[in-house]
Amino acid sequence: FNPVPKGFVLHLVMEYCTGGDLDTYLHEGPRSMFATHILGWILQLLHALGSVHHAGLCHRDIKPENILLSGASQLKLGDLGL
Repeated sequence: FNPVPKGFVLHLVMEYCTGGDLDTYLHEGPRSMFATHILGWILQLLHALGSVHHAGLCHRDIKPENILLSGASQLKLGDLGL
């Protein structure tokens, strides 16, 4: 069964995150980070995971390479196995 009508092409559109991933930032970024900055990132990640779980999904591959930086202080959870 193919739910996509003949002649149609599906596209997945994602936000482009200019900051790279958290793994690269932790290895190549500034050495000093304030605890409040890190705490903000942790809270964002927990909120994202809560939203994923509320939708009935399970991430299963949480690692710094799958956490993207969008701007100076905003995190995005990536690689949901789509």
